[in-house]
Amino acid sequence: MMDLRGIQFILCLSVLSSCVVAQISIQPLTDLTVNEGNTVLLDCALRNIPGNPDDILLILYHDGKAIVVNKQLAVNNPNYLLDTSVVGHWKLTIQEAQIEDQGTWSCQVQLPNEVSQQMRLVVLAAPVITSVTPDMAPMPGSMVTLWCNATGSPEPSVTWTRQRPAGNLPSGVEFVTGNPLVISDITNDWRGLYQCFVTNGIGQGAVTAPVFLQMEYSPIVRALNELVAAPIGDSAQLQCIGESFPAVKIVDNVQWFKDDRLVGASDGYQMSVSLDMDMDPYRETSIATLIVTSVSNQNVGKYTCRLENLLGSAQADVRLEVGKQIDPETGASRSKASNVLAAMATIMASISMATVLMKF
Repeated sequence: MMDLRGIQFILCLSVLSSCVVAQISIQPLTDLTVNEGNTVLLDCALRNIPGNPDDILLILYHDGKAIVVNKQLAVNNPNYLLDTSVVGHWKLTIQEAQIEDQGTWSCQVQLPNEVSQQMRLVVLAAPVITSVTPDMAPMPGSMVTLWCNATGSPEPSVTWTRQRPAGNLPSGVEFVTGNPLVISDITNDWRGLYQCFVTNGIGQGAVTAPVFLQMEYSPIVRALNELVAAPIGDSAQLQCIGESFPAVKIVDNVQWFKDDRLVGASDGYQMSVSLDMDMDPYRETSIATLIVTSVSNQNVGKYTCRLENLLGSAQADVRLEVGKQIDPETGASRSKASNVLAAMATIMASISMATVLMKF
């Protein structure tokens, strides 16, 4: 006969065997990669459920935050739907998955023993630029930081380029990768129109609206034409182009000199200044104009235009001579007589064409 100790040993083995068989487990979860906007189904499926399933406490976590506690949603998210109609299954449907839904999801049973399974959800999304540094005008020598913030999955890379003026940056490179773009000890060479481009291999990428990095600087002046010729009695137009910021916008900030003597309206001149929006849409370029109303031997010679802003001034020379007019398109000289002949030829050609057309 089996003694008492043998009977006790057999009973213990029987109990242990039943405990192993009855141990709760969770069906393994599979990692998922989906596109933004797709539907995702997470199924926490239990096996070997002993007794009453209602006695089991199951929690579904997302990156450590409880989303489902037993049969209740623990968060208020209209895209989350929970289905526990099938015994032993906790099914969470994520409608229109977003980047915020990606991460580690884990099913965990707390009672009667703690077991868990987890998976990694990746949501692919094209980059979207959320914010970018606005236009700015830093002081020379300061440090400038240009931000281009974007969302996307995988995380987008950011590339900065300068659209205007075209060419390499003052550092010698065509573009800079990274966010932010930091410029230490900024100088006037860095001014211009910047754009950031973000991409992550999903979609077409995204480009920001231009960021205008302006630097205050004193005028840089050049003559539109260094030599202007006109016949005696004709008017002549002398022009200088100035680049500066702030731009020169008013006549009071422009001076014209004839042989180093200041001239003005009282001397028979007309003066004006305008911003050239075609040449420079960012309003740095000014055109200063001096009209000599009647060219004579007394008012020909060297003229000097001087443009000034708060940071300084600069000047350029224009020479006015008596002579034939210069065609600005061809560079050829034209006299008054040639102008009249050209006009008459144009009129005669128009009359001839009209005569031909009247025959039809």
